[in-house]
Amino acid sequence: MVKRMVAVALLSMVVLSGCGGENAPEPDPTESSALEPEAHLDASEFLTVGESGFTTRPGEDGTVLVSYAILLTNENPDYAAYQVGVDVGWVDVSGEPVEVLPPAGGPVREHDPLWIPPGAMWVLADVVEVSAEPVDFELTFTEEDTFNRWFAYERLSGVGEVTVSEATMRDGSDRESAESWEAVLTVDSTFDTSLNAVDPVAVFRDVDGTVVGGSRTYGAPDASIDHGANEVVLATPEATVPDDVDPGQTEFFMLLTWSTVWEPTLELSSNRVVGTTIGVPTTRD
Repeated sequence: MVKRMVAVALLSMVVLSGCGGENAPEPDPTESSALEPEAHLDASEFLTVGESGFTTRPGEDGTVLVSYAILLTNENPDYAAYQVGVDVGWVDVSGEPVEVLPPAGGPVREHDPLWIPPGAMWVLADVVEVSAEPVDFELTFTEEDTFNRWFAYERLSGVGEVTVSEATMRDGSDRESAESWEAVLTVDSTFDTSLNAVDPVAVFRDVDGTVVGGSRTYGAPDASIDHGANEVVLATPEATVPDDVDPGQTEFFMLLTWSTVWEPTLELSSNRVVGTTIGVPTTRD
């Protein structure tokens, strides 16, 4: 077994812990502008792409496999994005859409970010099969109010974190499948309650630290994360991992999704906390 402390990413999720309930005071709409109602903002204006990268390789019958990772940041200083739908589409050299083949279907791959506080980052990562060689991606954000909800951040207080603190890369006979690239993650949660269906994702980088692709969970349902330390196995078919990936540069994230049974609670608060992403230096045994 090869054990590495990878360049781990700690993604802070912000919730109301111990707030709300029967004894929570009712906000007075005349007291503060923080009491503005839930908003439906233009996600394309505030969710901006920082780093991104993708790698292609030949698929079957002339198709192309695309491994990608796109890192979004919420640039709105006052509102947290909640239930934002975003589709990742691909275009060819002429700018025409490239079809994404089943099981995704259609020209796009849907993602469902659940919670992005001001200044926090969200990762869109997956492996898809497309009909032709793409040269770029396009993001399309859902405009329907039902799927594009934002909360005034000053309404929220308290903080919880889901962090990946350690990763062990399984090697050789330690792997459950010789055809899978496996990582055992130590995931720590400060949420008071269990979170079901939390999505582990990997961001692949080369030796220079450049993003060259990404992957979501394969072969198992999304993880259920309890308070405290958890063990999560992230398995990715080796055939979908870009050739120039440096395992020691790989980052792992745990993301809440629409499948996660969780919802923020609102109350008037002067506390302003921001989710952060922190890189941990790589060490090797």
